[in-house]
Amino acid sequence: MIKFISRRGPIAAVVLLLYWFALFVATHLPNVSSPLRVQHSDKLLHFTAYLILAFLAVVVLNTPDWSRWKRYALIFGLLAAYGAIDELFQLMVPGRTADVWDWLADMAGAGCGLALFIAVRALFLCCCSRELPWKKSSHVEKTAATPAPWQ
Repeated sequence: MIKFISRRGPIAAVVLLLYWFALFVATHLPNVSSPLRVQHSDKLLHFTAYLILAFLAVVVLNTPDWSRWKRYALIFGLLAAYGAIDELFQLMVPGRTADVWDWLADMAGAGCGLALFIAVRALFLCCCSRELPWKKSSHVEKTAATPAPWQ
């Protein structure tokens, strides 16, 4: 049986769903001025929103039943489709427009969110796989049993 939610379980799934719902609501409100007064702040908001969304999605869907790269590709594909649909639905919201550059910022954020997860995971595995002074196992046995973080 394929499990879709990782062992981090329901709490991470609830956080993801609440964040995604808040993001959906925020992108479908009539256009209001951004609190950021930076040039291209709209793209920065898109980038950051999808970075967080991708990171949360991969935490929730981090299950050993699928290969890592298949899971990353699936998450990126789902977020790409959602981002495109979200941009198109914004055409129906007063004061909003669909912009391919917003979608590209979404995809850049999603890619960076996945890359951030991969980096955090590799760092975590690297730090946790070090032999502790009070453990008597040999380093050779430890590295042979531990898969590389990028696999």
